[in-house]
Amino acid sequence: MKHVVRVQSAGWVIVGVLVALAMLGACNFGPSEERLGCLNGCAAEKDQCMLNAMTAQGIQACDVRARQCTEPCPQ
Repeated sequence: MKHVVRVQSAGWVIVGVLVALAMLGACNFGPSEERLGCLNGCAAEKDQCMLNAMTAQGIQACDVRARQCTEPCPQ
């Protein structure tokens, strides 16, 4: 009889762990898809700007534009 109780208790523990893992999986960790898309767009724009830059001032301007681009990206 004690063995049956232990097996049932272990089963409930496993169910509890699985429910906790499912809840953690539903949480939103990391940046959203919208933010990633925005940041990727800014990075592509900066890459193109850097390729076209011919001077140190041009490169600095690319950095400034890239920072300004990421400011309105959603969190």
